[in-house]
Amino acid sequence: MKNKVLLIAVTALLSLFTSLVSKATHLMGGSINYTYLSFNSTTQTATYSVTVKIYRYCTGNPPPSNLPQSADLGAYIESTSNNKVLFSSTIIPLTSSSFITLPSGGGCSFNPNECVEEGLYTTQISLPFQAKGYYLIYENCCRNGNIINLNNPGGTSMTFYAYVPPSFVNNSSPIFVDAPVPYVCATDTTSLLNSVIDPDGDLLTYSFVTPFSGFNNGTPQPPPPANYTFPISLVDYDVANNFSVTQPFGPGGIASINGATGLTQYSPPALGLYVVAVEIKEFRGTNPNPIGITRRDLQIIVITCPPNTSPNQSPDPDSAQVITTYNIRAGQNICFDIGYTDPTDSLFLNANGDIFNSLVTNPPATFTSDSGFHAVSSQFCWNSSCTQAG
Repeated sequence: MKNKVLLIAVTALLSLFTSLVSKATHLMGGSINYTYLSFNSTTQTATYSVTVKIYRYCTGNPPPSNLPQSADLGAYIESTSNNKVLFSSTIIPLTSSSFITLPSGGGCSFNPNECVEEGLYTTQISLPFQAKGYYLIYENCCRNGNIINLNNPGGTSMTFYAYVPPSFVNNSSPIFVDAPVPYVCATDTTSLLNSVIDPDGDLLTYSFVTPFSGFNNGTPQPPPPANYTFPISLVDYDVANNFSVTQPFGPGGIASINGATGLTQYSPPALGLYVVAVEIKEFRGTNPNPIGITRRDLQIIVITCPPNTSPNQSPDPDSAQVITTYNIRAGQNICFDIGYTDPTDSLFLNANGDIFNSLVTNPPATFTSDSGFHAVSSQFCWNSSCTQAG
């Protein structure tokens, strides 16, 4: 008999979903995010906290090289639409590192036992006012060599990028709260949410894009060049075998993303390691142009999973829906019941997300975990405040 773990992640938009989460090789993924701290009106300079996240594959004998001890971040200003000029270069020491706890399969009969390490590089930078903002770029080489959908992956760089709008916008970028290394099951459909928090409550849109390789493709830890040509160079998908940004798993595979919620669905036909990238654009008010752009690489690990029938949601407001979304106005209260049944397995029902963290969301939402044989149920409640629009 198998146990099943149901993971419900609830964002500030109250999106519910069941999901199979996280897993991992050398450079596996990463991102840049920044937080607006202050503005000095005398010097016309804004200060930001900037974090570069790097994920590496640490399985092997001997294991792959360690995390870089520093990240050289370039801040660029626009000279022309095709050329960005280096304004500053900041060497950020490795602030902290930790090994990512990977899913054990929820008690099922597989445990891939892979190792993924996360490195965080955090510093503060000051950027004088620029009418066209700044482009934050970090580049390093190389990706792990066993990626299936790229040509020469072991000689291909990875570039992390974020756009900072002019400082009068007072913008902080979206923050990814999950590791970009998910397991998915071969010949099955897996739904994953790009778990993101936007401190400003901006409207976010999501899309698949071709991952960046970079200006110095193939060069380990290159210093930021004096001039950076846009658009940023892209990875070389193995088009001879019909891999592309719209078909990252090749013929017979499916990859789709909901542009409004970030919910992705992956259905790969074959085992292996695959690369995709997700870009997030921020919109504020009625401005039709994005005020910020953030993206990250994901390395998807396709594994063999034991046969398993998904539990049934009960009560199910609409059995045809994969995800149920509730929208409320700031200051309103909401409660709803949720439960699942399965005729053969043990079930574990949990919820997580910053909506339950009083340091991030105050007042926080409430949800009681439940476990049982054949059935589980609980209730989600949130008494929101008028300050929590977003």
